[in-house]
Amino acid sequence: MNREELFRVIEESGLKKKAIATGLGLTPDGLYRRLSGKTRWRTEEIVALGELLGLTKRQRNEIFLP
Repeated sequence: MNREELFRVIEESGLKKKAIATGLGLTPDGLYRRLSGKTRWRTEEIVALGELLGLTKRQRNEIFLP
């Protein structure tokens, strides 16, 4: 996972991490664990995150499949 790019996209989105967690059906702690690499992202979470952040399929793949 390209964490730097993911954090950049999150910052540019203007969304708070708590709102992102809620949109993904996660707790803030669950989102933190995924962002820190302690827990793996599920496919449906990656797709939902891409939608929340307005990512194209290519952008999403560049972040999660580097």
